[in-house]
Amino acid sequence: MIRHEYETTFIFRADLPDEQISRIRGRFESTVAERGGQVLVYEDWGRRRLAYPIHKQDFGRYMFFVYLSPSDVPSEVERVVGIEDGVVRFLTVKNAENVSFEERMPVVSERQRKRIARAANQQVVEEEKREVIRGRRGSTEGITSPGPVRFENADGQVGDISSYTPTEEDEREYDDDDGDNDYDD
Repeated sequence: MIRHEYETTFIFRADLPDEQISRIRGRFESTVAERGGQVLVYEDWGRRRLAYPIHKQDFGRYMFFVYLSPSDVPSEVERVVGIEDGVVRFLTVKNAENVSFEERMPVVSERQRKRIARAANQQVVEEEKREVIRGRRGSTEGITSPGPVRFENADGQVGDISSYTPTEEDEREYDDDDGDNDYDD
């Protein structure tokens, strides 16, 4: 069977209860599995501000999946999950064609490691900004911290970035001396 690698990002209403999010995630994973697919990575990015209001919502809860499946699965996943009331937006991207779990899992794990390192570094930068603001205002009122990014992958690795400690290699990758503080993905 020919399987392709896809990644799908969902944005849910920020006020959706965790039970409903878990139910939608279960529907996603069962739809992929029933049609011969396999979820490689699941990440819950938590509640974040949207770039622009959608349906009068300023915040959304982001979930990210990477999976291997036949070519008909993404449209079925979008149909099944897209009819849920809590789903605000979704986007599916094909990353690779005709691949196997053994060849893609190392690549996916490395991309996930870089995403986690980037998020951890971003969290440090945001905390430094908050410290500057606190120094100017003398108060921490109205300053909120985003929740931790939780993740799971097919190798059984589970965690969040609050427990992640960047390595020297992560810091070298993040600061590539060209001034833009960006990864070379």
